[in-house]
Amino acid sequence: PLDMYQYKRLFGSVRLPHIGRDSCITYSDSKHILVISRDHYYTLEVIKDISKGEFMSESEIQTNLEWIISDSMSSGKAQPIG
Repeated sequence: PLDMYQYKRLFGSVRLPHIGRDSCITYSDSKHILVISRDHYYTLEVIKDISKGEFMSESEIQTNLEWIISDSMSSGKAQPIG
């Protein structure tokens, strides 16, 4: 059965590949999310100040996501790595 234990690793976590077995590391001071658009990878900081609980507003996030979409669609971009 599921419980709330796994939710602490929902954000700020990364899986590191190793031979034989991967490892999972969680960073409590993570302030960004990863956005993938058209096989291009972008980081978007969504937390301004963790200690004060200051987050980016919805409109700021929307503006940045629109820029990411536009940028990933530009014809001058290098080959995607995805």
